[in-house]
Amino acid sequence: RPVTNLDVVPTLFEFAHIAAPYALNGISWLGDASGTPSTTFREHLFYEIDSDRAVLSLADNMKLISRESTATITNYPASAAAIQLYNLTADPTEQVNLAGNAR
Repeated sequence: RPVTNLDVVPTLFEFAHIAAPYALNGISWLGDASGTPSTTFREHLFYEIDSDRAVLSLADNMKLISRESTATITNYPASAAAIQLYNLTADPTEQVNLAGNAR
């Protein structure tokens, strides 16, 4: 399952057998790392790289990307669409942008 930086602190607390002193947004991945997967998972994952903002919906395996034209770190082809939607089950390499397709 996807892991984010929010999951580091809960994982460290669990590893050290220390109760978290307050509610944490992350989910420990210690069980996943030791072969006992957690039954708790997040349904959505939000992330940002340079000027790209993306939502990964883990429940239905879809990925939505909002791309700004001012990207400086990543170099995209001029044809890269500003809004992209991918079905990661049917298209794991993100080749078919569904955002422009009528349903």
